[in-house]
Amino acid sequence: MAVTFEGYERRVEKINACLAENGIASLEEAEQICLDKGVNAREIVHDTQSIAFQNAEWAYTLGCALAIKKGAKSASEAAAIIGEGIQAFTVPGSVAEDRKVGLGHGNLGAMLLSDDTECFAFLAGHESFAAAEGAIKLALNANKARKTPLRVILNGLGKDAAQIIARINGFTYVKTQFDYFTGELKVVETIPYSDGPRAAVNCYGADDVREGVAIMWHENVDISITGNSTNPTRFQHPTAGTYKKERLEAGKKYFSVASGWRYRPHPAPGQHGRRPCLLRHDRHHGPYALRRPVRRLLLRARARRHDGPHRHGQQPHGRCHRRLRRRRERRYQRVAFAPRETHANDSAIRAVTFGWRPFFLERIPGGGWTADRRTRQRAHPPMYGRDSPQAHERRVHIYLKFRRSHAISD
Repeated sequence: MAVTFEGYERRVEKINACLAENGIASLEEAEQICLDKGVNAREIVHDTQSIAFQNAEWAYTLGCALAIKKGAKSASEAAAIIGEGIQAFTVPGSVAEDRKVGLGHGNLGAMLLSDDTECFAFLAGHESFAAAEGAIKLALNANKARKTPLRVILNGLGKDAAQIIARINGFTYVKTQFDYFTGELKVVETIPYSDGPRAAVNCYGADDVREGVAIMWHENVDISITGNSTNPTRFQHPTAGTYKKERLEAGKKYFSVASGWRYRPHPAPGQHGRRPCLLRHDRHHGPYALRRPVRRLLLRARARRHDGPHRHGQQPHGRCHRRLRRRRERRYQRVAFAPRETHANDSAIRAVTFGWRPFFLERIPGGGWTADRRTRQRAHPPMYGRDSPQAHERRVHIYLKFRRSHAISD
């Protein structure tokens, strides 16, 4: 069975080049190399992140095959080689290829498996269930290759959100209180939500950047990763930048990596377009991106409440339409004079004066009356207003109901 995954056509050339360089015929052979050693990389990726794309499963399969082929002797060395397989799956011309994201993640794994690293932090981790699942796998498996256990924490914005994620995943929620005058961080309460290895993951919730930096110092974080978030410029990027500045001033090492990049191809020569960049502050991206849709929703709500002018073509709520229609019907029913019916030359046609415009009725063969075809089929009927076909049909309907209610005989 041929191997297929997302974006196969854009990635296949680099993948084949990497396979040929390392003496592997195909991805199927790479998977068989891993299975012969008892390693099912695709299953491990799927168990770690059930929503992972298939190209991620095959990327780790290729990386594991390269590590086995090159005879890696330690977990750190194997992680660095796995990064080469991930890099082979990056799309040509993308930010991931330009920034060597695959190699960077391999080096990140090597650093996490090294005993020189004490603590690894997910910045804004409790805003993403994917980050929580990654923290679980790190806590369960990283210590198998280390002499000293690796501490894993989640540090994000909001104490309630941190407690919810900790409770759902079985982490330990650490409630803190930051003194803004002295810069001291106090641990108020520690609540473990499980008894197993998941309880080793501490989940923190900060009120702002200053408390987030204090939490990083409290746990002595060596490496952190900032993932996708609702507003990265509000918490995790300032926290990582401030903490790195303070760590360098103190003469200590700190490594921060960003995740969640999106593929944005460079514009072709002669075509207009934007180059990929980290932060885009325009009407579609950045902190002001929600202003226009929020304003649109507010205008719609105002139109529905019917308490202001209808702007931007918004229509009032259906209840207002029904209310106006009922008022119009009652106005027809309050007509002081009785309807006048004039028989035309054809006994099957009857002219009726009712309301502000006369109309014609046509006798139904089985009995009763309906609107005359000649009245409905005007040459150029207006679309709106009291002379429109809809208004005419409504007048005929009200009149026929008036006849039935007053028992007017034919």
